[in-house]
Amino acid sequence: MDGTPNITTEFKSLNWQELLNISISLEQFIKKLKYSNIFLTEFNSFIEESYPKLLPTSKITAHLSLERIERRIKQIEKEINLDNFDDNSNFIKLKNCNFAERFKISFNQDDKKISLTVWPGDNNTQGNFLYTENFNLKNLKENLKNNLNIHNLIFEKNYDILIYQYIKFAHIMGKGVYWEDIKDEKNILEIYKEIKGITKKCDTEKWGKLKLIISEYVGDKEKFSENFEKHFEESNRSYVNINVGTCISLSFDISHIEKIENENNTKRFFKDIIALIIDTIEKL
Repeated sequence: MDGTPNITTEFKSLNWQELLNISISLEQFIKKLKYSNIFLTEFNSFIEESYPKLLPTSKITAHLSLERIERRIKQIEKEINLDNFDDNSNFIKLKNCNFAERFKISFNQDDKKISLTVWPGDNNTQGNFLYTENFNLKNLKENLKNNLNIHNLIFEKNYDILIYQYIKFAHIMGKGVYWEDIKDEKNILEIYKEIKGITKKCDTEKWGKLKLIISEYVGDKEKFSENFEKHFEESNRSYVNINVGTCISLSFDISHIEKIENENNTKRFFKDIIALIIDTIEKL
């Protein structure tokens, strides 16, 4: 014995999925340390958007890690979009819908629920189609509860509905700058007519009146005033584009989604729910 340690070398072959799994897990670990690596993040984003089939995915269960559930969700969105000849994996893009542009699937780690969310009326073009004399938020909630009688869904047993409305403050091309939730259920058509559209800062009378009117609809008037000043009055923006949007979010118990996954029926499940939501809004 000469004291030299006996070192053996073991070669291991890694396939693409294993390498990508390591890469994504490493990025998640770095984020937990409050750091970031732009090269790793850009590489993972490129793979997720362009080659999602290379990513290691598993069917959704409550025992999966957050990153694996999010990876599976992106895959589901991708599969639905491909049916519409669209490969965008960041959301589910709607075709031939005047009052909404996209749906989004997400996972809430706190309550272990999978949500499907849509934002009808998110810009003024959509709002003009959505907010008619027949639009009523209470009726919309009731109709959604009564219409979602597919895939063994039972309201408040394996799914819930959240609907709220917000005032969207936008700038160029309707791009959102920030949002304020509307505090109570009101006649949204009247609010929409009263505040929608573009107001220029140089029109001081209209600018001041607009700010005063909106403050009556938001919950925290002081916070609204601070936000409006920061984003518009103290900025170089010369105008503000106002709109009223509606958020509809259905949250499903993960155990129900797990059952749907095991039946290999996930894409059909979400497509059916999306179709019913759109149909319910159209029939208001």
